[in-house]
Amino acid sequence: MKARSVYFIFPIVLLLLIFTFAGCGKSENEERDSVISYAGSMPVGDFIVIHLDRAGSLVRHINYTTGEDSGWLPYTSVAASHEDAQGFSILKRVELPGGNYVLFAEFPNTALTYQEFDSTGTTVGWPV
Repeated sequence: MKARSVYFIFPIVLLLLIFTFAGCGKSENEERDSVISYAGSMPVGDFIVIHLDRAGSLVRHINYTTGEDSGWLPYTSVAASHEDAQGFSILKRVELPGGNYVLFAEFPNTALTYQEFDSTGTTVGWPV
């Protein structure tokens, strides 16, 4: 009778192990949650959406009014001691094709604001 109880428990333990290891990967929700989107408008009235992939350090800017799409661009953190940061530790920098760059700050799950600069550090357009 003792041998029979072992055969009964073995499949249960095996199923528990399978479910445990099957659940160890990233779920679809976790991968989707690593990208957050912020929607808003530019000062000229264009509707824009900015997608931020925190896990991959990538950002994408889409202007739905004009159809412009930056594609996914890498960003880096700006040290608080850097002259562009002016003491803020939440700034990120994106290098744009053509020599311009963007500084942006994210207030997690609330807002994202940015300003474009030319290669000399002069602002281009209005802050968004």
